[in-house]
Amino acid sequence: MPFISCPIAETAKHHPDAVAITTLREVVTYRELHQRIFEYQVGLGQLNSRSVALYAASDIDSIACLWAMFREGISAFVLHLRHSIDTLTPYIQSCGITHIVHENIPATAANLPFTVIPLSQLRIPSSKRKKDSLCLEQISTYIMTSGSSGKPKVAAHTLSQHLYSALGMNDHLVFGPTDQWLLSLPLFHVSGLAILFRCFFAGAAVQLPDPGVSLRHVMTALQPSHLSVVPYQLKQLDHIDSITKQKIRAIVLGGSACPESLLKQAHQKGFPIFNSYGMTEMSATITCNDHPTASSGKLLPYRELKITADGEIAVRGRPLFSGYVADNGLLELPLTYDNWFLSGDNGLLEGTELHILGRRDSMFISGGENIHPEEIEMVLLGIPEIEQVCVVGVSDAEFGQRPVAFIEPMLPQADLIKV
Repeated sequence: MPFISCPIAETAKHHPDAVAITTLREVVTYRELHQRIFEYQVGLGQLNSRSVALYAASDIDSIACLWAMFREGISAFVLHLRHSIDTLTPYIQSCGITHIVHENIPATAANLPFTVIPLSQLRIPSSKRKKDSLCLEQISTYIMTSGSSGKPKVAAHTLSQHLYSALGMNDHLVFGPTDQWLLSLPLFHVSGLAILFRCFFAGAAVQLPDPGVSLRHVMTALQPSHLSVVPYQLKQLDHIDSITKQKIRAIVLGGSACPESLLKQAHQKGFPIFNSYGMTEMSATITCNDHPTASSGKLLPYRELKITADGEIAVRGRPLFSGYVADNGLLELPLTYDNWFLSGDNGLLEGTELHILGRRDSMFISGGENIHPEEIEMVLLGIPEIEQVCVVGVSDAEFGQRPVAFIEPMLPQADLIKV
């Protein structure tokens, strides 16, 4: 299998004092992070396991432990922080995992078929050097999909797939060693995990927010050059001061469709919005733009995309995942006869620009008309008082189904809008 030098080790060697991670209270250089990863490698080596599950919070030690797994050739199942181990047990077992790293051992751990180890116990100071190369083709991560089309699945990725995803995005954004990307999305989502790969493969800095601290406060304190947000977070940026705003080079917007009106408002306020489209199965971002339209932009390097005859987005390329983990532990990669992965999203291409029309399985018929909930959601999200919205179809005697919107207002006193 092909190996490469660990980018963190390389930056620690050539630029040891370069900043690797910053928080509101601490700054960690690449030399310090490199050493901390070594210490986690020592503890992980004692587990004698090739796959380990990790409840990875957005903190320095979780990141160091995760990267130590990559160096040790251990596949990391990055667990969803909001799910209990009991809920995740079937998924963990399908990956053949016997060890879970969790700082706060749950009371039910004794009844589970796993050995639960506190994160702090894995960090063992040592002067002995451990390997710092990375195997590109071995499975490196297991990540749960969002479950937007039903029951969540576990997607398996190699480091090579994460690498080419990062390289394509870094090239598009001209992202480099002097930049800082705010980890504004969780590590158990591929979009959050992708930020680590972009930063460490570029020799840049990862900025970590504190739990419960507002996005505006974190940005003011840390002054990031880049961040990733979903549409409802975009509205939280309205009160960013001018100095912080001037230092932002790119705000990558994804996760769901965003109203064109909201995008234009953000650009008019001076925010450099890069609207994007991505998915877990393609190791995060597939397309990205750099202008104020509702388009999801152009295809990034190392990816391919086409629209099928019936309007579905199909993708393939170097970042395409290795497959879903089946109940028997084997990987299943559902491709068409000519090796395309069907996204489950409808879309269209205008020249080289991709436009997302919505999930194929969320469409419903009302009074004989095809209704895409995302179109209604985008209109409602354009209303300043609305923070989040979800539109679904409900049974109706006259129309068959009617769209109903569930709305989270921006302010508690905001009036509800009847639709």
